[in-house]
Amino acid sequence: MPGMTVQTWFTPTETGDYTFFLRSDEAADLFISTNADPANLELIAMESTCCGPFEEPGAPETSLARTLQAGQRYAIQVLYKEATGADYCQ
Repeated sequence: MPGMTVQTWFTPTETGDYTFFLRSDEAADLFISTNADPANLELIAMESTCCGPFEEPGAPETSLARTLQAGQRYAIQVLYKEATGADYCQ
């Protein structure tokens, strides 16, 4: 199944607990690193179907709260897959 990888960095301006939400057309996996190094990416959420709404914490599409430090850069990556038609990832 073809797909796409999107990778970037996130630098919070405030220290606190952050929850990440994932939604996509087809399946997708969301990863975050413990720091700026992509080698430390960990799977935190996954979408296994298509096109559902954002889900509350506890659902596979939504991460558990993660404490992030202000000014620290974190690598983030989304891998999403495409079966047919158009695609998106949010």
